[in-house]
Amino acid sequence: MSGPFAAWAPTYQNLGYWPRPVKPGTKSPPMRGWQLPDVEQGKSAISQWIRKFGEFGIGLVMGSPVGDGTSLGALDVDRDEYHELARNRRVWLARLSRRRSARLVPTILGKPYHSQLFDPRPASLKY
Repeated sequence: MSGPFAAWAPTYQNLGYWPRPVKPGTKSPPMRGWQLPDVEQGKSAISQWIRKFGEFGIGLVMGSPVGDGTSLGALDVDRDEYHELARNRRVWLARLSRRRSARLVPTILGKPYHSQLFDPRPASLKY
């Protein structure tokens, strides 16, 4: 099988993320217990999911350890009336990413207001 999940899940897992198959056109994993850490899924889980759901999309479980002491997190703005706030948030995230330990990785997932921010220290948004 050569769909998105089959192609990318091993790479993301090798980077320390917890990849999960998501039903095409959704953000929904097809199985129960998807939010459990990889260590609780069993060593063969990813290969089983690739065989069964290889054509599905790919999602990453928030809180996945990145491998450098940080965890994966995301800010997701779904309401159109908050897009201006999202644009301003990018400025805040850019400032925060200048901190030595933080890395900002913009992503495009439907709407261009999704970002991943890696920072081991707690942070708060002030508007």
